[in-house]
Amino acid sequence: MVFTTLGKYELLKELGRGGFGTVYRARDTTLDVERAVKILHPAMASDPDFITRFRREAITAAKLEHPNIVPVYELGEEQGSYFLVMKFIPGGSLKELLKHEGHLSFERALVILRQIGSALEFAHQKGLIHRDVKPGNILLEEDGTARLSDFGFSKNLTGNSVSVSGGVIGTPAYIPPEVWRGKPASPATDQYALACVFFEMLTGEVLFSGDSPPEVLTRHILDGAQFPAVWPQGVPTGITEVLRRALAKEPQDRYPDISAFGAACAGANEKSAKPAPHTPIFEDQTQPEEPIQTQPPPAAKAPSTFRRYLGVGAGLITIVVCLMAGLVSMFWLFSPIWEGGNSPTPGSIIAATQILPNMIDTDDMHLMYVPEGDFVMGSDAGDNTGKPVHSIYLDAFWIDQTEVTNKQYAECVSSGGCAPPSNSSSSTRSSYYGNPQFDNHPVIWVDWFGAHAYCEWAGRRLPTEAEWEKAASWNDLTQEKYVYPWGNDFNGSILNFCDKNCALEWADKNWDDGFADTSPVMNYPGGVSPYDAYDMSGNVFEWVNDWYGETYYQSSPSSNPAGPDSGEFRVVRGGAWFFDGDLGRSALRIGDYPTIANDNIGFRCALSRSLP
Repeated sequence: MVFTTLGKYELLKELGRGGFGTVYRARDTTLDVERAVKILHPAMASDPDFITRFRREAITAAKLEHPNIVPVYELGEEQGSYFLVMKFIPGGSLKELLKHEGHLSFERALVILRQIGSALEFAHQKGLIHRDVKPGNILLEEDGTARLSDFGFSKNLTGNSVSVSGGVIGTPAYIPPEVWRGKPASPATDQYALACVFFEMLTGEVLFSGDSPPEVLTRHILDGAQFPAVWPQGVPTGITEVLRRALAKEPQDRYPDISAFGAACAGANEKSAKPAPHTPIFEDQTQPEEPIQTQPPPAAKAPSTFRRYLGVGAGLITIVVCLMAGLVSMFWLFSPIWEGGNSPTPGSIIAATQILPNMIDTDDMHLMYVPEGDFVMGSDAGDNTGKPVHSIYLDAFWIDQTEVTNKQYAECVSSGGCAPPSNSSSSTRSSYYGNPQFDNHPVIWVDWFGAHAYCEWAGRRLPTEAEWEKAASWNDLTQEKYVYPWGNDFNGSILNFCDKNCALEWADKNWDDGFADTSPVMNYPGGVSPYDAYDMSGNVFEWVNDWYGETYYQSSPSSNPAGPDSGEFRVVRGGAWFFDGDLGRSALRIGDYPTIANDNIGFRCALSRSLP
């Protein structure tokens, strides 16, 4: 559901998306002040147990009056959606600051450490653990004061925590080993994460990064922290031993509390960084400050060198470490997470004993995880190109949650990695590509080669036809193949197709999807696939990697089929805004010339799962 208002709040601009919701800059129309409004994702709002815990912990978070904690003003419900209202901090996040400046001086980093440490110490005294301390959750005032946000999803030491199906909350780069092993979070969890953030402030590098989730987990659990031989100028060499203790793999080996960790950091100039005595280093600051309006620092837009992983698990963590003949093997069982599907079956409930973080890639695309296994491909309906129905095996992979947008594609163009679309208009809009009004709409007028170039630039690839169909239609929980991404019955209100807004003769006037042309991505949450992928029916057709062969299914391999070796056409999938609903069936196959670019074909990318 797309909102422009929510109760008395006018939503002005989307600020970001996270594991639980989307944050907007908003205006309180009653008081005429700006606020930040976080709207929970639909899957969260449909879980009564989650909402009960969320209400309780949001109320607790609202009572945390501290100058280094972002205040929570209101918890509301409107049109079936739950939302939090918080102080709007327009100065940007520490994450943005690090993108802009690279790294901070030791003195400046220490000030931020003290302030966030003060906030965490205060929360711990109140019985709360944050569990997601990271640069993106540290917001900065105009005068440099740091505030910690997202306490609405903390853990109460005396009760249940906000989670999804008992899974993990946090961002894997900052999650300590004991939490990955399924142990409960503690104040030492926040200390570990704050130490990771401090390292990042001092060096500009993420301490536990990797090109795949298994690599990130391996670095936490097996490798441990690796420190530079030479720190940036001004960083005392004694900080190595201080951080080594705060980042110990076992929580009992860390500092007794965050105050002691802060004291050790402040005393790191000593030649021998001995464990600091337990003397508080954080000032007692309990009076809330007035809002200060400022502008965010400009952020560099170059793609980062690592992927960022969202660690809200859909189930229990299973990490098996086998040590044999000096070789270490780790096996992860994974499943989709955070953003929720809708009826009949949300993708977030697949296989409760599995976990894998979904990801946000370097182009800010959310990637949805599709586990390995068999699925049924093809359909007996329609022409013979989808026959015979057959079972195939696919390795695990990720697929883009949405079609690639104009804004994302423009970044590739500006970097020199992609050619501009061959036309900047759309069917009904003379100015489309390059117009900020349509930044969040799918890019069009890109041929197969342009789609391939973008995915390669983003570090991914075009999905195979089989991967696309599985992500669009297969329910792992029930082992059922859907006709449409959302189920077996057509519903013209949850996709963009040729309805009453469409002037063509085959328009279905019984439905109104709200658009005569492309729609924004993520506009139809009711139409998501079992893996929470949007617009896999309607909006625009999508290029996939395979050559098109009408009779390919009659001889395709039963494991990881990749299409014919050659051909005249490439496959497009998924229906479009100007076609009828029948062309939105998940199994429908169409071929087109790879050099064709028009106003109804776009694309999304995929990524193979790689193990260390």
